[in-house]
Amino acid sequence: MSATEIRTALKAPRDDVPAAAGRSVRRRDLVEKVTGAARFCVDLERPGMVHARVVRSERAHARILGISTAAAAACPGVTGVVTAGDLKGIVPRFGHILPDHSILADSKVRYYGEPLAIVVADSPAAAFDAARLVTVSYEDLPAVMSAADALQPGAPLVHEEDYGAVGDESFTVMTGPTPGGPTPGGPTPGSDAANGAARSSNVLHEVSIGWGDVDDAFTRSAVVVEGTMRFPMLYAYAMEPYNAMAAFVDGRLEVDTTAQHPFMVRDDLSRIFGLPLAAITVRSPYVGGGYGSKSYTKVEPLAAVAAMHTGKPVKLVLDVEQSIYTTRADSAVVRVKSGFDAGGAILARQFDIVLDSGAYADNSPLVLAKAVNRCFGPYRTPALKVRGRAVYTNTSPASSYRGFGAPLGVLAGETNLEQAADQLGVDSRELRRRNLARPGEEILPNKRGLDADLVADLDLVGEALDAGRPADSSLYGTGLACSASDAGAFPVSTVIVRVQADGSVIV
Repeated sequence: MSATEIRTALKAPRDDVPAAAGRSVRRRDLVEKVTGAARFCVDLERPGMVHARVVRSERAHARILGISTAAAAACPGVTGVVTAGDLKGIVPRFGHILPDHSILADSKVRYYGEPLAIVVADSPAAAFDAARLVTVSYEDLPAVMSAADALQPGAPLVHEEDYGAVGDESFTVMTGPTPGGPTPGGPTPGSDAANGAARSSNVLHEVSIGWGDVDDAFTRSAVVVEGTMRFPMLYAYAMEPYNAMAAFVDGRLEVDTTAQHPFMVRDDLSRIFGLPLAAITVRSPYVGGGYGSKSYTKVEPLAAVAAMHTGKPVKLVLDVEQSIYTTRADSAVVRVKSGFDAGGAILARQFDIVLDSGAYADNSPLVLAKAVNRCFGPYRTPALKVRGRAVYTNTSPASSYRGFGAPLGVLAGETNLEQAADQLGVDSRELRRRNLARPGEEILPNKRGLDADLVADLDLVGEALDAGRPADSSLYGTGLACSASDAGAFPVSTVIVRVQADGSVIV
């Protein structure tokens, strides 16, 4: 279909379109949020609830020689102080992809701001004041503050232990009595019994894809364009900071949280405490902004171990600074090289992607997979070589954020095409048009062909950009980029069909 035919089809009335299409629909939560009646997790309370404050590392990389909590414990209103030494009978780590994330730092700290202790008191102010009295003795270790440093031969290791392959859930989901005193039913993730080997590098995950003879294609290219793009660390500044409330009630763990993935939080808590899934309830009320940064487990284990230790419902609310220590987006350095024939057709593309993923894996392996699968775009690419590495550093852990993996990879790949258009003397829109995959054409070998007509889509966008250009366009600019999405970080789509007991079907 041409751009004009697509536009006409979109405007044509259809009998099968719901009445809501084409007109404004009021949000279900509009009144509650506008009037302030909506109750977010931070607004919730429980009878007998106490408040927690996290004591954090003041070193990027150091051995912990000792933690003194006596002065804090003696403060008025303090219910208890929890350190790693108090986490007996549970698995002290979590992670939905790699179980490498310490709840509380034990033998050493791996980034500035890492949780070391939790002070619990009858008010937020009392917990804050007491937390300042916890003192920590360190032995400083050499730190790797960038992925480039971490990849150097002989670089200090952020993690000495091998926690198993990414996605390997061989660590045992435990069974045992409820807190406080569950009995482990398997080795601790990361222990020699669990994985059997020490780490040899700071690379936490690597993904590579490719096909064709890249070297030969570059030799035959009329134009070769190379460049390096740098994507910065970003913090997803949500209006509501991280917070959670946890309580053990009649052998059950109940958690209220801002989590965007409550079922995955429940899975992590099950592994930590050795409780069956049926004994854990995780509730996520309204979420005051997340943008991916509240995906998966973040502060819930901190609140839960404090509740286990004190026997009381515990509420933990981070401030903005502590939220920044909790997670950020992966920063990246992406090197791109593309070869073209004299007519502007892509002959080969090569990418090297290095993510700075911080001290713990969190969701970075999935971020890396998305970056690798998206960076070369929806273009005909006869020869391709992509290597991606996610690297541990002594910085705050990285995780999901707004199309994770796509912005850094697409920015690099599309900027490279803009530079190629300049060198070829071709309009950048026309260069994309020549190389976009057509309907039914494979982007990835042996995968289902493309359903969309990307050339027609590009023409629609181009017409809209041109129509909006003012008469005096000397100070007028537009940006354009193309990306092939791969929901779930794999270049396939899935569908689930459930047949209910009454014969109805949910798709």
